[in-house]
Amino acid sequence: MDRNRWLSSASAVGLLGALLTAGVVSAAPGQAVADVTSKVCTDYTNEKVWQTTNGWARARLRTCLEWVPNGNAIRARGEFQLDWPSNCTLSVGLPRSVSATCPAGLLRKSAGMSLKKLHLNIGWRDSATGAWKYGTCTTTLNARFAGIGSSPRTKYCTGPWMAHPAGVHSSSVSITADVADDGDDYKTLDEVRSSWQWSGK
Repeated sequence: MDRNRWLSSASAVGLLGALLTAGVVSAAPGQAVADVTSKVCTDYTNEKVWQTTNGWARARLRTCLEWVPNGNAIRARGEFQLDWPSNCTLSVGLPRSVSATCPAGLLRKSAGMSLKKLHLNIGWRDSATGAWKYGTCTTTLNARFAGIGSSPRTKYCTGPWMAHPAGVHSSSVSITADVADDGDDYKTLDEVRSSWQWSGK
């Protein structure tokens, strides 16, 4: 990845949507893997521990841009992740900072969780007009029997391809989720927003 072409800055805010492309982290449905081989992302942040009667997971998200090398197309990408670290801390903000350790007693519960519905809300600044646009991908996630230290489960949402001129490109992501067996309304993670300066060289 041409990291030397990007400089990053970031902040956090709120958002809504339309229908885009959702999937697991590999390639978006209908998009060949070879078509998108480069991306730049923030760190995962705005982490929370979600709990059900018998299970738990750490939820977190990050915002990205991905592009076609040697091409002129770029698009926003939002990623949401559940994981089950043995040494669990929670970080917020960009640059992210550790805000807390995970609640005591988690090890008495199973490391796993299912989401009946997951809304990934992403935003991007149109490179032609400078206006912010927004969209939502809706999906599910089943990781009921994950286990401590198991591979994270990641879902993503991508925006439409846009022209790729030199200058500032921005993206954002937030989520709402209906967690199975938690007895609560929708859970949320606050928006992460970031901008990257593309040199075009």
